[in-house]
Parts: sequence; structure tokens; C-alpha cells
Amino acid sequence: MTSSRVQHCCLLLIVLGACASAQTAPPRPARPGDKPLPCDPISVMRRAQEFSTPSGVPIMPDRYYSLELAVSGEARTHRPLIAFDQGRLLPAGCGDPPGIFYVIPKLVTVFDVSLSRGFVAFLVLWVSACGLFGIAGFFTLFGNTTTSYIAALVEVFLAWRAFRAGDLYFVAPCVVIALVPWALLLWERCTSARWLSLFALFAGMLLGFANFLRDEAGSGMLLFLVVLAGLNRRLQRRARLLGIAATLVGVALPAFFAHHLLDQRDVYLSRLQPDYVPAVRHHLFWHTAYIGFGFLRNDFVPAYKDEVAADQVRTVDPSVTYLSSKYDSYLRLAVLKLVRRHPSFVMATVFAKLGMLVLYLLISANIGLVAALLMRKPWPVELAFCTAMVVSALPGIIAVPTVPYLLGFCSFGAIFAVVSIGYFVRGTRKEQAALHHLGATAESAGYGDRLSSDARVLESSSGRSLNHRIRSANWLVYACGVFLVVVLSVGLSHSQVRPPDSSRAIAVAPPSAHAAAEGQQEKRGN
Repeated sequence: MTSSRVQHCCLLLIVLGACASAQTAPPRPARPGDKPLPCDPISVMRRAQEFSTPSGVPIMPDRYYSLELAVSGEARTHRPLIAFDQGRLLPAGCGDPPGIFYVIPKLVTVFDVSLSRGFVAFLVLWVSACGLFGIAGFFTLFGNTTTSYIAALVEVFLAWRAFRAGDLYFVAPCVVIALVPWALLLWERCTSARWLSLFALFAGMLLGFANFLRDEAGSGMLLFLVVLAGLNRRLQRRARLLGIAATLVGVALPAFFAHHLLDQRDVYLSRLQPDYVPAVRHHLFWHTAYIGFGFLRNDFVPAYKDEVAADQVRTVDPSVTYLSSKYDSYLRLAVLKLVRRHPSFVMATVFAKLGMLVLYLLISANIGLVAALLMRKPWPVELAFCTAMVVSALPGIIAVPTVPYLLGFCSFGAIFAVVSIGYFVRGTRKEQAALHHLGATAESAGYGDRLSSDARVLESSSGRSLNHRIRSANWLVYACGVFLVVVLSVGLSHSQVRPPDSSRAIAVAPPSAHAAAEGQQEKRGN
């Protein structure tokens, strides 16, 4: 008991000393267009200096700033998920999943590296591991064929695109490129409940860790696995249920770990701050849904910006904390009000987003859609891809249909194209081999001239269509390869890392500068 009191007293002295030495700008009343800091009241503006991300680090400035506070908080308190901001102890990552605010500060502390190096190292490790694992799965699924090399190109392109997106957008596509080929391999060849359960547990833990990093990043892949496991007729019902249960247990384990960490953090901050209010532990839904109506030019939601949502809540209750549950409830009322009063605008926005989704599907799936029509895959595989793509498209419908939000959707579309081409080529070759085997069997068995002639007629008539389909398969594979080479060349030509521009840097002048600017505008007006 005595040692714990001494630790608390020492921590309070550290906080008080930091408060005395911190050079912080005095808070000012927020104006329209101001974006508060996380966990601050929306009526207060404390952004007194410009901050941006270092060159070559693909992350939002706000999230990078929150990571800096989390690293500072862990260095002072030796506890995870606690931020230290201008003499205050705060929950790290308000309104965001806790995963990145736990993993990155741990890497920075353990390996004694800078924040930028720690984030880039984690990003490279995650993307490269998922990409290599997926490439190995495709070579195991299709063998040493041209389709496998095309699949490897697709995996490399998707991994590179995920790395370029950075921030938290890299999580969803990586789990797709890593797990889809192995899930299809087990669906085709697995007859053992033990191997299915082991893979399901591993995949579930990977998806749970993905959700730990970004909310619902593994939901599409989770449905893909559940559909394939539930409709696998090669296994008994007990084995299928065991596989689904193992997947759900694997997903739940990281979630329980996250809740344990957050509970410990809230208890610790509550002991030091009696008026402490626990922060929201997930990304706010209604905040994203409200500013998502800024996709089209309109008079209701001016743009897809966080400041727009803050301005809306500020007109109702300026005392609300930014990114809190009460803040999100006000935006829920605003969304429902917009739906009731302007349904035509809401429908136009939704259909515009759906049109963009169709465009992204045509670009990502491209030639695979033709192969899917020429050679149908087993209907459980088709159903698994459809359900996964529908769920992965929801972020683009709720927020805005841009590439970062739709990387999971586009990854499913690209892998759907590869799998469709692989099934088309493999099915055509199997039919040709079966037809030749039928003709050879009829002639060698000596069943008579009639059967032999019928077999030759069948072989000659079907052989022409099979040869045509084989040529089509080869053209599909070559066209897909050319398409990927063009896309990679265009993408690599625009992949030079550029310093963050003015739109990514966040700058708010101090109050004196704002007053001077307003005074100059008034003089010009007069």
C-alpha cells in the first residue's frame, strides 16, 4: 500500500512539473471551421502550432500527433494507452481503435527507435508478411502454372498499394491477400477437422488483431471464412461447426485482450483524476455517416471533413467533448433529420456512391468477370466472394467511395479475378484430358466400330469448342498479365514519396494572429 502511494505521489510531481514547464498557448473559443483536439470540448481550440507527418511516413497528421502523445505518455507512466499532452494525462487515441496506440509505442520503447521509424517498420513487416503468405497460398492452390505467377503479380500490386495507403487503411487489404488463397485451398482439399480447426483459429486470431488495429477491418474476410466452412460438403456437420467456432474464438481473443487493456487504463486514470470520463473505444459511426453526405456538392453537409461535424454539434451543445458518445448521439439525430427532410438528396448520394463502387469493381475484377461467366465456380465460392465484397464495400457507402476506404473491396475484386481465371484454365484442361481419355478408352476396349465412331465424333465436335476455350483461357491469362504490367508501371511512375502538402499539414494560428487577420480583412472591406 505504501509503495503504491509513493508511486502515485511521484507521478503527480512529474505531472505538476510538466504543467509548470509546458509552454502551451492559452485556449481560445472555437470558431466555425475549427477542429478540436481529441478529448477536448468542441468549444475550445488549443491547436497553437503547425504539425505534420515526417516525409515518407504515410499517416494522417492527427493520428501521428496522437501517436506522439501516446509514446510520451508510456515513457512517463510505463503504462500503455495513456497519452501525455501539455501536462495532462489522457486516454490515447480518442475515437480510434486502441491497437496502433498499443503496438507502435511498444516498438518505439523496446527497440529505442523514433516514432516514424517504428511506424514504417511495422507497416513494412505487416504488408510483406501478408503478401508472401498469400503468394505461397496461390502457388499451393494452382501449382507452378502461369495463373500462379499472375496471382503473385496481383499480390505484389495489392501489397504495394496497401503500403502506399498507409495510416490504418493497410490493414483490411492485407488480411484479404493473406487468407483467401489458403481458405480456398482448404475448401477444395481439406478432409480433416483438425487441420480446418487449426487454420480457422489462426485466421480468426489474425482477423481479431486486424480489428484491434482498425474497427471492422476483418469483417469481410470473416464472412468469407464462415461461408466456406459452413458450406464445405466434404466435411461432416460437426467438423464444419467446429471450424466456425474456432474462427470466432480466434477473433474474440484479441478483443478480450483489448478490453482488458482499456479497463486497466480507465481504472488507472480514474484513480489520478476523480472527474475522469472514459473515452469512446471505437471509431464513431454517426460522425462518419454525417460527413459522408458531403460526397456530393450540397447545402446541407458542405464537405467530407471532421470540422463539418464539429460545427454541427457546436451549434447544438458547445460543451460536448469532441469524439465522445454524446457527441456522436447529436450527429445521429442530425443524420436522421437529414434522411427525413431530404430523402431525395440522401438517395442521390447513396446511388452516386454505388455507381463508384461498380466502377471500382470493373477496374479491380476486370478480365476475371469474363472468366467467371465462361466457367462458373462452385456456388459456395461465388457466395463467399459476394458476401465478403458487399461487407467490404460498406465503408465506401457510409463514408466516401475513395481508394483508401475501398482497399479491402478492391482486393477481393482483384483476387476474385485471379481465382476466376484459375478455375477457367484448370476446368478447361480437365475437360480436354477427360475427353481424350474417353476416346482412348473406347478404342482400346474394343467396344465396336459404332462406339468408337461415336467417341471420335464426340471428341472432334467437343474438341473444337475445347480448343477455342483453351485459346480463350490463354488470352485471358496474357491479357491479365499485360493489364497488371500497365497498372504497375503507371503506379510506380507516380509512387515517388512527396513531402506533405498544405492540405495534409494542420495549422492554426494563435489568437493574436487570428485577430490581426480579421482586422486586416475589415480594413480591406472598408
